[in-house]
Amino acid sequence: MRQLNTRLATRISAETDRRLRLTALVRGMRLGHLLDQILSQHLPTASQLTAQISAEGKEATTDER
Repeated sequence: MRQLNTRLATRISAETDRRLRLTALVRGMRLGHLLDQILSQHLPTASQLTAQISAEGKEATTDER
């Protein structure tokens, strides 16, 4: 699978920002590494996304008939 190395920019609440920074500090991690870990744990895998996209494509084809 192609690597996506584009940085994401987003706005988060001040409270969430504080919690992320404190969690990174307590765990002795860089903020970027903590975010990567959190997102990896909570987002679907590439194979799950592929299956979901495939299933949605099949549904769209069925609906057109």
